[in-house]
Amino acid sequence: MKRIKGKYVAQVVFEWDLPRENNTLPLEKIRHHICDGEMKNAIAEALHDGSDDCVITVDQMYADVYEVDDDGTD
Repeated sequence: MKRIKGKYVAQVVFEWDLPRENNTLPLEKIRHHICDGEMKNAIAEALHDGSDDCVITVDQMYADVYEVDDDGTD
């Protein structure tokens, strides 16, 4: 029996442009949230659910699809 295997490597770029509101966090707190890993969860959620407040760009870096035997050999 054969198996189809593949790998897709991409860079995901998020760009946003939101108005500063009266209740917007200070820039340093925003940077803190982004740099301390909270952005990772936001990215995963946006990719999963979609998002109206940012543009998501996926730049393909590598793609390959190949077939192997069940034992993993080509």
